[in-house]
Amino acid sequence: MNAMGRKFRRAAKAAAKVKLGDAPRFQSDITETCANCSRVDIALMVRRAHKFMSKDLNYYLGTFQEIRAKSRECQLCRAWLELTPKFEGLPDGEYPEHNTLTLETTSTYTKGTFKLLEDNADYDDKRLHTVRLSLFDRINRRRGPEFTATVNSGSFYLHRDDIRWNEISSQIDFSLPRTWMKFCLENHTICRSAHASGSETLLDVLRLIDCDKTLSTGQMQIFRPSDAPEYVALSYVWGKKLSDDQKVQSSSADSKEVQTEKEGLLEYLPLVIRDSVLATMQLGLRYLWIDQYCIDQDDSKAKHETIMKMDLIYATAALTLVAAAGSDSDHGLSGVGLTARNPLNSVEVSNSLRFVSVKHAEDCIRDTTWATRAWTLQEGLLAKRRLVFTSEQMFFECQEMQVAETVAVPLEVLHESHVTSRLEGGYFHAMANHHILYYRIVWIFRNYTRRSLSYSADRINAFQGILNSMKPTMTHVWGLPISADEDKMGSFIGSLGWEHDKTWFREFRDQVKRSPEFPSWSWAAWEGQQDYSSLNSTKDLRVKFYLTDGSPVDLSNESTKEELRGLESKATHRFTLQTFILNPDSITAHDSKLYLYHEARQNFFEPMKVQHYLGRDEDDKTLEQIRIGVFKLIYVGTVHHAASRIQPQMRFIVGRNKEDSLERIGLMKVKLGTSEDEMAYLRSNANFMSIDLV
Repeated sequence: MNAMGRKFRRAAKAAAKVKLGDAPRFQSDITETCANCSRVDIALMVRRAHKFMSKDLNYYLGTFQEIRAKSRECQLCRAWLELTPKFEGLPDGEYPEHNTLTLETTSTYTKGTFKLLEDNADYDDKRLHTVRLSLFDRINRRRGPEFTATVNSGSFYLHRDDIRWNEISSQIDFSLPRTWMKFCLENHTICRSAHASGSETLLDVLRLIDCDKTLSTGQMQIFRPSDAPEYVALSYVWGKKLSDDQKVQSSSADSKEVQTEKEGLLEYLPLVIRDSVLATMQLGLRYLWIDQYCIDQDDSKAKHETIMKMDLIYATAALTLVAAAGSDSDHGLSGVGLTARNPLNSVEVSNSLRFVSVKHAEDCIRDTTWATRAWTLQEGLLAKRRLVFTSEQMFFECQEMQVAETVAVPLEVLHESHVTSRLEGGYFHAMANHHILYYRIVWIFRNYTRRSLSYSADRINAFQGILNSMKPTMTHVWGLPISADEDKMGSFIGSLGWEHDKTWFREFRDQVKRSPEFPSWSWAAWEGQQDYSSLNSTKDLRVKFYLTDGSPVDLSNESTKEELRGLESKATHRFTLQTFILNPDSITAHDSKLYLYHEARQNFFEPMKVQHYLGRDEDDKTLEQIRIGVFKLIYVGTVHHAASRIQPQMRFIVGRNKEDSLERIGLMKVKLGTSEDEMAYLRSNANFMSIDLV
């Protein structure tokens, strides 16, 4: 761009900033401050928040007792105390004796921003910056409340007066989410067109609650629709097992009504169910899908068919209600009906200035019970629109925007920015926004294995919807992804190199148990937090599966999508892998560690890292069994890093004899030299052969 062009562009941006709603220049009217608080540049915090943040300073404010004593004369000391949440176990207004409070301006300790407007020359002035109070005791620092400043009765200082703090009450005003929904329906092409492949088959399993009839009769009404109406889905935590008088049982597949021992009375159902019926009607919709009531829990065939279509159920729903507060179904939807909530704190500092508590969607959702349950991951990710109820506020996140109840921003203004800007900070977008499908599912997989599941047999069931949503680009065999378009065989073999999270494994390795429902080579067979790495150097390896009818199927890059679909549903636990089995003569033990010997160079590689599932007491025995070749080391690929200075790492499954096959009992990793050719090493120090894994 030439000089004249740059000058014209700057002039256009300057003109665009002058709008009728522009906020007047802020002048602080704080008149009473103590010596500590007078150092805090409030005017800079408001007018140029990014400059305030970039100071990278910590303002020591004093002990709680000192701050409380000064609060009679200092307006800011009063504000710090009001912003600080109540301490558990102490009465209101009481604080731990030795705790201190510090104002932290550096973004190191906080995400620090909401990205509300498009990036431009004034990039930093177009973001809502936040500051954090941190609490210190004699040993630890604890994250305190995150907050920002508002002026002119709630305006965020973003060069305009129409982006404001929205003071909310304990009860939800449903006109706001209706506005979000309406805007999405009218303006978001992606959300309108979002529907899962095969959704026409959904009617085979779809049963819905008629909320209008349920409220008018006081009794749960479930029916099977003849066509697909607009409906709402609910994602929630079951928690404690529902009692028999709460469990809905259908008298027939086409039943128009349901009966319970309490005659299906709405008043006896869990609070989250009652609130969801109310919320659906308040949103202007009528029909509701809830797994506990719309899946026949006593018909195993129907239950399996519905689980296989979970992706369709949530992707087709007009909206998914996410009950993110509480630990079970008796908590309810916060802000609906009788379920109270605790709105975020807003503190008046002076006539023109308020401090308002800010929580990002991730901070509100991440530590909830809902976010720790395996089943709820796919329910949230697969939905095209979510309305999330937390204990403090609502969040709305669709495919093109995410908004918070406490931040009122004109949606048309928000949509002047790029879609990625509008989604920044979104809880679900952050988990699944990688443009490469394989890495997207790897990120989701990591999140999934860190969640809890009541029944180990459900490990793939609770992930099935996510796996289905990747079709036809990707399929799977026993939960291990296979690319349907690119390197089919390499993607499967590389998936065999999964491992347990190192930090988790160090602490909980003795709790790793095998689930016999799955083959030992699948992540689903073993408890615990797990990770994937992209493995290369698998081109010489070969794979053969065996179907339930006994027929073999060779996996190759020429395998059709139809053949891959057959593998997903019909593959047995056994498959044949043609690969390198490390020669035990190349392994040496020293100081309770194993080393690979490089005969050509007459030296050793770095020590092997062995992660096995036999328990701590078996460490020495396991290493000895590997050294003498009783346990086989089965090559499944190498991790190569983009940075050439980082050593590549070969990975081997640790296999133990089981009749005429091998079962996986662990993983071994060993680093090579940066210039080392792993194929050359394997051809010299391993046997290329076929083995069966089960």
